[in-house]
Amino acid sequence: MNSDELLKVYEIESERLLIRSKISRNKEEGHEEGLKEGRKEGQIELAILLIETKYHKSGEWLNQCTPQQMKHFHELFVQNISYDDLKKAMAIDRD
Repeated sequence: MNSDELLKVYEIESERLLIRSKISRNKEEGHEEGLKEGRKEGQIELAILLIETKYHKSGEWLNQCTPQQMKHFHELFVQNISYDDLKKAMAIDRD
């Protein structure tokens, strides 16, 4: 191989390694996003179960909450307040 051919092979190999690196990084980021989403869904499912167990009412409205609202939910839930008061406090937090 002459130097031009060797340089071309080197450039192709460098590009190939860069592409593999980007693909690997994207897979890792996708995996992390999936874990975060799974945790969020699990927290909401648990909160719905808590509502249904304590108040015997639907907690499906929690599916619309943000992570910050869910943190607020947990702070409110441990207080001894009624279902309606809990829901009102969460509605205020959503605005």
